[in-house]
Amino acid sequence: WFKANRPQLASLRSTMRVVSVFVMECPLMILAVLLTTAWANLEHCPKSVPEVTCSGFRTPNEYLEQLAQIGYDNSHRPPCRDGTNVGPTVVEVQFRLTQIDRVDAKLGTMAVHGYLRSWWHDPRLAFAPQVNGGCLDVVNIPGMQRNSPLWTPDLYIDNLVSRDMDNTDSLTQISSDGSVWRSEQAVLVLKMSFDLGKLPFDSHIAHVTMASYSQNISGIRLVAKGGAIDAAESGEGVKALPLKSVAWSFDDNGENVEASGFITPGKLQIIEGWDYLQMSWSIARKPRYFLIQVVVPCTLFLLVSYIQFFVDANAAPARAALAVIPVLIMRTMSNFIYKSIPEGSQSMWLDDFVTTSMFLCVFAAIHFSVVQYLKILEKKKAAKLVGLRQTKDIARRLTDIAKSRKVPLITLLQKFAPVEKELSQVEINAAIESARKELDAMNQEEIAEGVEAQEVNVADATPDAQSQSESAAQSNMHRVKVRSDAAKSDKVTEADLLFIMYAKDIFGKYDTDASKKVSPFELRGLLTYFNIYMSQKQVDQSMCRLLRDLGNPTPVDESKASLNFSQFVTLLVQIERYSIKRPDGLLQLKAYFQGIAPSERWDVI
Repeated sequence: WFKANRPQLASLRSTMRVVSVFVMECPLMILAVLLTTAWANLEHCPKSVPEVTCSGFRTPNEYLEQLAQIGYDNSHRPPCRDGTNVGPTVVEVQFRLTQIDRVDAKLGTMAVHGYLRSWWHDPRLAFAPQVNGGCLDVVNIPGMQRNSPLWTPDLYIDNLVSRDMDNTDSLTQISSDGSVWRSEQAVLVLKMSFDLGKLPFDSHIAHVTMASYSQNISGIRLVAKGGAIDAAESGEGVKALPLKSVAWSFDDNGENVEASGFITPGKLQIIEGWDYLQMSWSIARKPRYFLIQVVVPCTLFLLVSYIQFFVDANAAPARAALAVIPVLIMRTMSNFIYKSIPEGSQSMWLDDFVTTSMFLCVFAAIHFSVVQYLKILEKKKAAKLVGLRQTKDIARRLTDIAKSRKVPLITLLQKFAPVEKELSQVEINAAIESARKELDAMNQEEIAEGVEAQEVNVADATPDAQSQSESAAQSNMHRVKVRSDAAKSDKVTEADLLFIMYAKDIFGKYDTDASKKVSPFELRGLLTYFNIYMSQKQVDQSMCRLLRDLGNPTPVDESKASLNFSQFVTLLVQIERYSIKRPDGLLQLKAYFQGIAPSERWDVI
């Protein structure tokens, strides 16, 4: 085996020799590196300061022990600067603002980070500084809370909602002359009043209001840092670092101070003998979020709602979608706004904007329903014109009969109208039989059944008046309506006269002077009953064109022309031959609106 693996064993022996050399030499190398590093650090160490000979305490704990030995009483406030306890202790206060975490307009709160600083003078804490042989010029006592061995003003925040006391610290610094400076790290949630009337262009005043819990103005007077006692506004109440916020901007006298920070004075109020120091600053909302998320979408969907006015009114599903969807979106926008603001009764610009937009969209939806209602009426009117045109041949035949007999068409229609007669039952049955034979001869069997049913009902009809009923019962006679002899001789049925009689009734409404003629102004109103809308000028021209085609001369002033009923029916069944649907321009508003249907007028308006 050794002979077979001799090359491998030789390689392993060489490797072991190298490892043994490294292990032997490594401690020496490591020691050399450590010595070199230590020497380099030694060269960079600062020069030592010779110890100064002093007397007295050297640490904060020794200082506090010394105070306890001399009988310091932390339950008594410091005396005035003149050494008496007659006047109140002056406490200067300042809020060092470092960060604004959250502004909640819905709850009316603001979360801030900063430091609550206070200054006062306690001559009982004075000690010898270094120049007088003491060991310290100032004593720094970290983490001292309210139950400290020193007297501290029992200040509280009047508009405080909550405060985080777990992750904060404090520092109390005592100078040799007895001046005390205390700084407390503060993570606060403050109550504040919001005026959202100009939302999203609103601005607000945030504040920290401090007061003493147990001492009125006879015991403690509060002033802002460097302020004057009893001054309404003085000193430095708030001192802020440069602040950055994506939602709020900070200004001082109209100048943006986000990059430089700001200082605002304190405002003092005396309420029922107690000092209340308000340290305030102003914030203004950056409106871009609400503009992009609310104002712009509302405007766009309002335009979408407006687009429906340009969609054909016959496309009801498309117009319904354009009318209803923006209303739902506006309602959603309104709910979105109230997620971040209080649900109160105050007037807000943004809410008024969304509400106004929603009302406009609702008005557009109502407009859509009105247009559809007008379209239904117009379809009914158009159906009457279609029915009249389907009887065009009958209308022409009636017109020709009226001409041949040289009577007005209205007079002829009156002759063709049913007449009242008193018939016995035998005469009624004979009339029914005659009508059946006549209809059979015209190969209208289906109509014959309808006529028979109608005549039987007529035969069974009751008299119109009680006196006639009694008379008919006595003589076995019935007062009924039957076809006129003229209608029978000319073979004109009531079905033929249906639409023409409707046109006659409408013609009679506009023939107010019973002249059996209508003027161009009256004709324009007549045409609207058949869903025909033209300007007054177009009606004048169409009327005169027809009259000239019929061989009648027309006046130079076309508005003086007139049509009788026969001519009106002739014009009605072929109105498209005598007019071109060419509405007048918008500049001629009256003529323009006369030439379009009511549903189109609503869209234009």
